[in-house]
Amino acid sequence: MPGPRPILMLLETSTFGSIRLHRRIGHGTLRACYTIREHPGVCAKIVRPDLGLLRRLQALVIRRRTNLVEARTYRRLPPEIKPYFNPVLEAEPQFVVTRMPLNPDGTPARSVHAHGRITSDGFWKHVKQIHRSLAHHRLWLFDVLNGRNMLVMERTPGDWRPLIVDYKRIGWKAFPWQVNLLLESERRRKLDRRYRTFLRRYRG
Repeated sequence: MPGPRPILMLLETSTFGSIRLHRRIGHGTLRACYTIREHPGVCAKIVRPDLGLLRRLQALVIRRRTNLVEARTYRRLPPEIKPYFNPVLEAEPQFVVTRMPLNPDGTPARSVHAHGRITSDGFWKHVKQIHRSLAHHRLWLFDVLNGRNMLVMERTPGDWRPLIVDYKRIGWKAFPWQVNLLLESERRRKLDRRYRTFLRRYRG
């Protein structure tokens, strides 16, 4: 089955100047990530052009500040886990530019979900550190412990590390219908459940 067609969209940034989005390399529910012709070391996320009407309204109205929220979240991350998050290089309401997640040999990093069961003990020590730090600093980023939002950086055959590429939703605002998340104790429980589920699903 052929992959997504290239997209030719011009964006104006203050850091990189005029950039042209080229090929889609990943997507979530609302946004898609594209390579940039002029800057192979970075990529850009925009609202998916293939969304239906309701999803597009959600992205442009309810989630219209998603890119700015992601940039703000990155800035407030504690130093001990900031290297595990793909950095936001520039954010505007219409797009966000991040570093291209590549392994040291230049190959694209794959998601935990794409890898399936991971047996690297070192990788899971890093995941444990992420969970502990989020709980300690009360950063309720429930979606980072997710097989699609976390990539595997294969630094060497025996050194795999997690890289989180989507971290825009914090706390009860991510699940506004779950009113129990207004309580910090419930937010902690939810984060812990997400962590345990992640381990059961992907730890080899």
